[in-house]
Formats: sequence, C-alpha cells, structure tokens
Amino acid sequence: RSSLRCTVSGTTLSDANVADRDRLILTTIASPTALGKALAALGSASATLERFEAAVAAGDAPHEEELTRLFELVDAAPLDGLSEAQRGECRRRRKAIVARLEALSARAAAMPTTCQ
Repeated sequence: RSSLRCTVSGTTLSDANVADRDRLILTTIASPTALGKALAALGSASATLERFEAAVAAGDAPHEEELTRLFELVDAAPLDGLSEAQRGECRRRRKAIVARLEALSARAAAMPTTCQ
C-alpha cells in the first residue's frame, strides 16, 4: 500500500489527477486562532495536572519545582487577541485548574517523605 502526498492549491481534484476519491484523506493546515492557542495551553496544563494527580494517588508526589512550573504554565496562557467572552471562558478554566493544582500541592506537601 502506498500513499501519495501532494499539496494542491487553487485546483480541482481532477486537475490534480486524483481518481480514487473514496480513499482520499484530506487535511488542512491552518494557524491556530488566539482562542485555540489559549485553550491548547490550558488543555496541556490540565493533562499534566491529571498525571500529577494520578502520581499522588499512587503515593508518588511530584517535586515542588514541577508544581511551580505548572502554576507558571497556567499563568502564562496567552489571552492576547481574545474577546471579553473568550477571556472570561479562559479565566474560568484557568481558575478551575489553579484550584485543583492548589489542592494537589497541599496533598503532596502533606505526604511523608523519605531521605535516601
């Protein structure tokens, strides 16, 4: 099975000699919007937080520096170019992540440590 990769701009499929349209996979390349960038940053922070929460549940606390970096990542979510409604949605999501992160940080700090 082979695949052909080509970039077609301003032409039809038949002009590009594409005959088997049933097996055609189309993709587009678009730059993310300001909202997309902000939501991606918050989504990445949330995914990292979920991994840290699972680690704490398993008894393995993340290092304090990792939690600090995550706080910084959430704080640095790009809000430039957003409407007030979009900023409000991003702030709501950021506030929820920060609340979870603060709770996780408190649980991690309360965990017993072992010196080796």
